[in-house]
Amino acid sequence: MARKFFKPSLGLIYTSLLVGSAVSQAETQIPTDAQETCTVSETTLNKWFAQGDITKGGMVWPANSLDPVFADFDGNSRCDFYKWGAQMFLWLSSPVGNAYVFDGPSFYDVIHSGSGFKMLSNSVDTLNNNFNIRTLKDDDPIDSTGQAGGSGVLISQQDSLTYYGINVNDVFAYYRTGEQAGAFKGTDIATEFPNTIQGLRRVEDFAGRSFKDGEALVMEIKTSWVDASTVDASQYLVIDAMVPWYKKVSDTKWALQADSAVSKKLALVGMHVVGTVNGHPEMVWATFEHLDNVPDQDFYYTNNKGKRVEHEFDSEGKWTFTKSNTKSTTKVNEYQVVAGSKTNCVIAKTCNVGDIVAINDSKIQENNVIRQDPWGSEPNNKDKEIVSNNTDLISLNHSILPWLKGVGDVRANYFQVGSIWTARGEIPKNGSSDELRGSLSLANTTMETFHQASSTSPVSFKPINCFGCHGVTLPSTSTPPQEAFDVSHIFSSITPLNVEK
Repeated sequence: MARKFFKPSLGLIYTSLLVGSAVSQAETQIPTDAQETCTVSETTLNKWFAQGDITKGGMVWPANSLDPVFADFDGNSRCDFYKWGAQMFLWLSSPVGNAYVFDGPSFYDVIHSGSGFKMLSNSVDTLNNNFNIRTLKDDDPIDSTGQAGGSGVLISQQDSLTYYGINVNDVFAYYRTGEQAGAFKGTDIATEFPNTIQGLRRVEDFAGRSFKDGEALVMEIKTSWVDASTVDASQYLVIDAMVPWYKKVSDTKWALQADSAVSKKLALVGMHVVGTVNGHPEMVWATFEHLDNVPDQDFYYTNNKGKRVEHEFDSEGKWTFTKSNTKSTTKVNEYQVVAGSKTNCVIAKTCNVGDIVAINDSKIQENNVIRQDPWGSEPNNKDKEIVSNNTDLISLNHSILPWLKGVGDVRANYFQVGSIWTARGEIPKNGSSDELRGSLSLANTTMETFHQASSTSPVSFKPINCFGCHGVTLPSTSTPPQEAFDVSHIFSSITPLNVEK
């Protein structure tokens, strides 16, 4: 498959082939002829960059999450939120010393600690990159469905495990610390994430300082990575990290070496950008992927002539998580990470916590993945709202990525799959509430691989979208009411910062 790009300086489509390779590099194709329903102009994009113009590897300002447009519930649009996600991704992936913003001084690494989590501070010179194979979280509501949800292990076509990291910013960290200390009782942020200037000021008062990027409000970042030696690392955001080491005992079991870790250079393949904006304590959930990850199922969009057109499934070429020329009906094969007492070995083999074991009479091997819900929408659907949403996201990506590619910025290789939020900042109860807006079938193929909404995999649990897992449950006689901040699964399980007050 040829790689197609749009070169803004010439306004022409051009094609380049990967020389010396039997199979050309594939990438998600973003149509170049979509109606311009949601765009970022060159002038606006220049203003996003701290230097005042689009610069390779340049620092980007964070989006202003306090912008009144988000709280204008009768006047805001999908595009306002999609632009927020686009700018936030560019900011988070901007360089800070030898790190990126999301792993720099304003953010904390979140790692497992006993039955919960703890936050590790970062500095420009000292990084604490900690990644784990994705495991079933103790407080994840999908654990009641058995093997569904977070127990799957994703292995690339190049035989790399996929590793996961979580980072939170300083506003999140001090809000958690103050909430645990009871500092916000009787205020508007007693039970919900700060989402106004008043809420931000209360957290700053507790912290005893102003936050450098306070206008970003509360942020929680989830990232996914593969071994950089298995891809063309020059086309990826790359870090150095310590990751778990597994001994390949057999083709059905990889044993975790609990006291060992290995240093690897990792390449970013996916990112969830989650944060509050003005009037939205439920947070905006935006997701990004590398163009080379997987192909899209069929989808429809509106072209620049106002005609609805179909973009057909195409799996030709070399993908990170998809076998070349795979069929659109292919099922995703799945593996299990044994995660403590809540998960048992389901095969007649001895295994320990953290081991990777094959299930469904399969072998541990590369997964074959397809983006079942392109642009976070049902595939092959001609519904007016779905087509409109697809067009917005295609238009947005196409208005930004060519400029980045024109200056050789590696961030041009990442695109926004979609975002989701609620109409008036409601805290959702599930993933199918009427108040949801944006990409209503949103998933990231590197993080929700085995339970995409339209997945053909054998997993029975279908969370529909981010809020299918990150809503709050209604109280019952045996279950206490959840707080609004429980849309974050890690919040209440994180050990607060050790601060003197």
